[in-house]
Amino acid sequence: MIDQKGKISLTDSGLAAAILVQDTYIANPKTTKRVFDIFDQVGRFEMTADEALHSLNVTVAHDLPIMAENVKQLENAIEKPTSYEPKEKVSGEWHGEEVTFNASFSSHRFTAEEVAQLLAGEVITFQATSKKGKSYTAKGQLAKKRYKGKDFIGFDLILDKKKTRKIKK
Repeated sequence: MIDQKGKISLTDSGLAAAILVQDTYIANPKTTKRVFDIFDQVGRFEMTADEALHSLNVTVAHDLPIMAENVKQLENAIEKPTSYEPKEKVSGEWHGEEVTFNASFSSHRFTAEEVAQLLAGEVITFQATSKKGKSYTAKGQLAKKRYKGKDFIGFDLILDKKKTRKIKK
């Protein structure tokens, strides 16, 4: 959900989920309660797991064709994301291993000389422009980094000790 000036609206993901389950059993709170009751009955050995699974399969069998029809509404309800353009990459040997990394950082495209320096493990400095449009002097080197649980090699900005940056996890 998104809260804008007191008005709450669904995110695209929330809207997609709401459209997909429209008119299905699983979207009905009574069905959800019934599913939990079935789990409780299995836990109390009043119903077998096979009986519970059969009941759930009936619900899914009913809902799948409805959800398949609901998918057709998504295209009209949700704006398609803009296509992603992959970033230009450069490759070379760094610390004895073949690596590939983005050919640019911020607004700056690395020159062939800068790429060679980075691959040699050197720190480079260049003029860049922030996302807010402000010019700054960037200083950094290649480093092993992690973003959203994925490891990669990339330019690592070395910040002035007076300034700190927030690290996104």
